[in-house]
Amino acid sequence: MIPIMILAACRGSEQTLGEVVERVEPGPYEGPEREEPPDPLSLAEIEAAIPVALDLALRADPRMIFAAQDKMIPIEDESCPYYDYYWFTEYGHYLWKDSCTSSTGGSLNGFAEYLHLKDFEYGGGMVQDYGWFLGDALYMGPDGQDYTMAGAVLLNDVRYDGYNYWRADIAGSFLWDGPDYSDTWLQEGRNFYTNVDAFYYDFGAHYLALRGGLGGMPGRINTVNFDDLLWYDEDYGATCWLEPGGLVALRDEAGRWYEVQFHGHSFVGAGVFPPQCDGQGEVFYNGVSMGMVAPDLSPLMEWGAEGPWRH
Repeated sequence: MIPIMILAACRGSEQTLGEVVERVEPGPYEGPEREEPPDPLSLAEIEAAIPVALDLALRADPRMIFAAQDKMIPIEDESCPYYDYYWFTEYGHYLWKDSCTSSTGGSLNGFAEYLHLKDFEYGGGMVQDYGWFLGDALYMGPDGQDYTMAGAVLLNDVRYDGYNYWRADIAGSFLWDGPDYSDTWLQEGRNFYTNVDAFYYDFGAHYLALRGGLGGMPGRINTVNFDDLLWYDEDYGATCWLEPGGLVALRDEAGRWYEVQFHGHSFVGAGVFPPQCDGQGEVFYNGVSMGMVAPDLSPLMEWGAEGPWRH
């Protein structure tokens, strides 16, 4: 009895649906219009962007982070900011964390851990400027200058008999709003994740390795990555000093990545095919060669005993 009722119900449903359902032909899509992406970058645009990116990356002198930190010191009083001296005793570096206004009129909001040893002398005549910073804080000075710190920095600046060595890591964004650091990278508000290793010898030898990248560039190219970019000169032992080894990747406003492969030394002592040592890099998009560019590479090459930083 039950199966017969179900079958009848199903047949009734088929007749009802057949009477009311009509086939509707799909019409044209009437959604929002899609904007066409901008044209791909030209070789000329890529060639012009590389020295700009190198210059911006090497403008980021990490020593300014600690100089700016020192400028915050006058806002201190006995209670603002709060320093955890137990932390210093236990771990050997400073920690402050607070949201406060000092008697001088300056204010802090956030936290920071840092250590800075300036002109620290080792045995044998070695002098080191060593520091690191980790924090997320806003400083508002009594003179109306603001300093936003959001990231991490490592500095190792070694001066020894006959050579200088620098190691610098910057990750994050640091912005000083005020006249004290006008025309410096601290007023540009870029996002960094760069690593620099550099040697300079008194007889003129140079070595520079650049990794990481930066965002917030002007123009159509907003982000640049440096993939094991390495350059050293003839005095350091290079057989190819017209160009670095490694790769520069550039991202345009449509999210397309372009890779520029240079053909210099991939590591110290690595071989280089002589015809490829011509100061040019080959540009690839989606794995297909677009051609060659010959950018100005002077930011990598023109520096001396004060370090590779572009002031």
